[in-house]
Amino acid sequence: MFKFLKQQKKISSSSSEKETDKKDEKTVKTSEKKYADSNVKKFDLKSEAGYGIFLKPHTTEKTAVFGTQDVYSFVVSNNANKIEIKNAFHKMYGVRPISVRTVCMHSEPVMFKRVAGAKSAWKKAYIKVPKNSKITVYEGV
Repeated sequence: MFKFLKQQKKISSSSSEKETDKKDEKTVKTSEKKYADSNVKKFDLKSEAGYGIFLKPHTTEKTAVFGTQDVYSFVVSNNANKIEIKNAFHKMYGVRPISVRTVCMHSEPVMFKRVAGAKSAWKKAYIKVPKNSKITVYEGV
């Protein structure tokens, strides 16, 4: 009788191993399908449209005056450099910028009622484009 139970355990354990192997194969196949369909890396997809580089257009009275001189202002990521900003702008708007100037704005201490705090540091970029370039940056802002 004990031999019968031992054989039954062996059979059940081997069948459970087969089931786990099938599950592993399914997960591998689905993950391979997920990445096999797209030959482009995740980073490339996001950076094509300036994802993570341009956060928003910076709209003030000063930037409105600069807009008449073909200079546009954006809030950009703190990690972005001038070359990345220039390439992302070209991909987004189809216009090659003439120059890019960046300004790092420092954090500022603030008081909210009686609690001390700080505004976070941020970076802005002034982008000069060729004259008579049609760019709709501030539409709907």
